[in-house]
Amino acid sequence: MAQRLCAGERARIEAMVGMGVGTAEMARRLGRNRSAVWRELRRNGGGSVYRADAAQAAADVRALRSRPSKLAADSVLAGAVAGLLALRWSPHAISDAWACQVFCVRGVV
Repeated sequence: MAQRLCAGERARIEAMVGMGVGTAEMARRLGRNRSAVWRELRRNGGGSVYRADAAQAAADVRALRSRPSKLAADSVLAGAVAGLLALRWSPHAISDAWACQVFCVRGVV
């Protein structure tokens, strides 16, 4: 999973925006992927109006709006997973078997 930008990185982005640094160069200086910096700028008003404190506050709010996990939302699925784990199936094997079943039923595979 990708690591979120921290407040310090957002402050550096704001400073680089003020200096007119391009997205690719910002990413290089931060050691981040160019698309991550581009999304950060786009998500928070664009290059000309980017503010690190507002971007951090918005990221904090987005982080709080998590969805319930698939297992928490589906008791049948949770029971099936628990049963397979009890039979010593690995989580990876369960995931593969579930994906194959779902995609085969839908005719994707």
